Amino acid sequence: MGVDSRGLDIADMLTLEERERLGMFVKHIDKRDMKALEIGSWKGCSAKAIAEQLIETGGTLICVDDWKGNGNADTLQIATKEDVFHIFRNNMQILGLWDILKPMIMTSKEASLIVEDETLDFIFLDADHSYEEVKADILRWMPKLKYDGAFCGHDLDHEGVRLATEELLSDKCIKLDGTRLWFYRKEVGDAKVLR
Repeated sequence: MGVDSRGLDIADMLTLEERERLGMFVKHIDKRDMKALEIGSWKGCSAKAIAEQLIETGGTLICVDDWKGNGNADTLQIATKEDVFHIFRNNMQILGLWDILKPMIMTSKEASLIVEDETLDFIFLDADHSYEEVKADILRWMPKLKYDGAFCGHDLDHEGVRLATEELLSDKCIKLDGTRLWFYRKEVGDAKVLR
């Protein structure tokens, strides 16, 4: 996308429809003081979609990212040339969203050791797309999600994402037609492996 006249530099990692649907997921949960978490925030495209909904309900968005990129994406090369966290922070300040964000500048694994179980209403995963990492992220973050909470993710068109979600979430994982988003609602009695 590049930098706009406001100084905003948010790479469009999601389509317009995906951003709108993501916002609708968050709005649908509709809890006062909602606590959401995003794994893989990068420059803030999805954080914007989530946080804009949370402002209305007094919610908080925890953004987990080391902002260094990962080995299976172009993000690694970008992060060697740009201070991506600075860009993320600047974007969120321009949009008036910074005050409801809680960045955790660390890996997903490190952050999962800090966040307590059953404290999150919503989780959005868009980080490393390898099968091993997607599977590990689902397993490490699912216990952090409250029952009746929503776990969503992006890039279901990537083989690693598709295989991990099919294996762990099976028929309870809903793919949203016309998007690369997936959605799972945690219910009492769901897959014992996820506890």
